Amino acid sequence: MFTLDDLKQTRYFQDVQQEAKVENARKYILEVLKARFANDIPSKIVEKLNQIEDLSCLDEIHRKAATAKSLAEFRSFVKQLPDNRA
Repeated sequence: MFTLDDLKQTRYFQDVQQEAKVENARKYILEVLKARFANDIPSKIVEKLNQIEDLSCLDEIHRKAATAKSLAEFRSFVKQLPDNRA
């Protein structure tokens, strides 16, 4: 019989779990930005975030979203990310 533990070992399950982590990281970044700088986050920032798959990069972006002095500072930070991180 196929158990939940067996399912967790499959590549499909691991891929789905990874995608969920990436989606949540993006969501939390946007929530921080909305809470700090208003609900109107520029679409270019959202588009850039949606291109990033690397969780460590998203963690770094999340920290910047929490500490940037302004939305302009955050936007500048995101623009300076190397293309291979997005």
